[in-house]
Amino acid sequence: MLNFASPERWIWLLAAIPIVACFFLRSRRKSQAIATLQFWDQAFHDQPPRSWGGPLRYVGSLFLQLLILGILVFALLNPQQPVDSASQKHLIFVLDRSASMQATDGSGSRWQQALAAIDAELRSVTDGQQVALLATGQPVQVIVGMSDSAAAVRDRLPTLKSGDGPTDLLAAIEMASRLAPDQSSVEIVVVTDGAGGTWVAERLEEFEGVRILSVGRPVANAGITQFQARRSFNDPLGVTVMLEVESFIDAADAPISGRVHLELEGELLDVWPIELTGRKVWRKDWQHVTANGGKLTARLEIFAGTDGLAVDNEAFAYLPPRPSVPVNLVSEVPATFVANGLRSIAGVELFESISPLSPRPANGVTVLNGVVPNPLPAGPLLVLNPPAASPFWELGDSIPQPIVETQADSSPLLSHVHLVNVTLPEARALRLTAPNHQPLLKAAGNQVMMAVQRVPDGSNPQAGGLRRMVLLSGNIEAGELPMRVAFPILLSNSIDWLSLRSLEWTPSLRTGQVIQRLGTDGQVSIGPWETVGWHSLERSGASVGSGAVQAAETEVATAPIAVNLASRTESNLLQDRPEIDRPAQTSRKQPVAYWWYIIAASIGLLVIEWGFYQRRMVG
Repeated sequence: MLNFASPERWIWLLAAIPIVACFFLRSRRKSQAIATLQFWDQAFHDQPPRSWGGPLRYVGSLFLQLLILGILVFALLNPQQPVDSASQKHLIFVLDRSASMQATDGSGSRWQQALAAIDAELRSVTDGQQVALLATGQPVQVIVGMSDSAAAVRDRLPTLKSGDGPTDLLAAIEMASRLAPDQSSVEIVVVTDGAGGTWVAERLEEFEGVRILSVGRPVANAGITQFQARRSFNDPLGVTVMLEVESFIDAADAPISGRVHLELEGELLDVWPIELTGRKVWRKDWQHVTANGGKLTARLEIFAGTDGLAVDNEAFAYLPPRPSVPVNLVSEVPATFVANGLRSIAGVELFESISPLSPRPANGVTVLNGVVPNPLPAGPLLVLNPPAASPFWELGDSIPQPIVETQADSSPLLSHVHLVNVTLPEARALRLTAPNHQPLLKAAGNQVMMAVQRVPDGSNPQAGGLRRMVLLSGNIEAGELPMRVAFPILLSNSIDWLSLRSLEWTPSLRTGQVIQRLGTDGQVSIGPWETVGWHSLERSGASVGSGAVQAAETEVATAPIAVNLASRTESNLLQDRPEIDRPAQTSRKQPVAYWWYIIAASIGLLVIEWGFYQRRMVG
């Protein structure tokens, strides 16, 4: 029994109604005065007047017309010979969403070619044959599970978009192989351009029934493969930018010429002309001095040559700003070493007083040296050698041997600082009362000598409603610490952390990349993102120190995260594709379509009907 691919087209049989109506329709004859009836007798004999009750003329013509209509409707139903369902394989499509699929050549984008290839495959699906659609990504996405409806998969194709990064085709094929319980009845159709990152053609032998549909052709391209920016450790106002542009051009292709623009928050900083031939790398290490920060953008502009991929022509990086910080040093006795250490920090405006300034300088930091006012001043605090307790900490007994035994190297406050075996005279053990705290320096017996903590403070929304404090026990002026290089660095790290003006580098990420950052705020998970551009930072929880708290209690980072393609694999559109067109191990039997035979038969019948009933002989 034949199967019909479009059974809803039976409605075209209603066209027989006007055909039959026109057959019974008669035309009215008009009276006309003529000179003689000699030539009309034969005409009236050949065409006698019709009546509803009289016999029909040319019944054969009506039969042939209805037969032709039936044949045409039969062709519209798209009859197909049934295929043995036991031998018919179900199809699982794996669509490559890597950035290189956005490349364009003379036949349009590779992505559009891939969608068209899947659509063509779906049109040949027969009844009883199940289909599914997977798309590569992080993680692999099941767009449509195993379904009897090929139309459902076709409807989803226009809604899909290519990603901006590399993808793992092998992971998608592994998931596709697990999607169907019976491996022998499934054919995995991978639609790819063959330049998909971790693609390893030789590993296809591990999978059964894999067929590859390759799209696109090799095309020349140039793109930004590296872009990073950071502050200098030697000069806090200094900026270092590393930029790399790479070309992928065959010997037969024309060179690529253009220029690279560098912008900071839309303001042009510099422009460099470039000329690229073959497979060449252009590098630029750029130095600059500015207190401003924000979003850096590198843009590749092509004047001549073929550039097959657009997504790698732009890259981003974040540069932390370095605004000036007012610091109020409160001390009842001269604090020469502390004052000089604070003055050495770039961007610090120092105000010395014996009591906290009122009003407190906006966005300022208060340094208490040997004093604990009641009440404590508002805002972030750096407390050195506290002589008394407060609502936020308690003091224990004097430490017999105030020598630093351990330090929390993971903390940004101790970055580039080594204080083990340093003596802090007159130090007393610190006991912090706030739940959100972290010890930084400890003496023997696990006695805390330096710590940081955050306490609720609704007046500081910039820090997420938390107030930052740094406490260091011991007489700084009487000890060896001011004589060490680590002392001004420790003060600089503390001021940067208290004022949220950190030098800690937030690198630009590649699409699909995940990095973990460990700091006093907890464990920070950055990424992954599948699109190039600017994204926000999300915290996954804290895991620092014995007093670590959950991420919900820490301040929310506001620095944007730059995500770039930065992938030679994706930018190289000339890659060889070994075994990319390897046929499936078991070919799929195509259904037999009869519609074009039926159309030919209907044309023949139409000619016969015209020859017998519609043709008029002249002569």
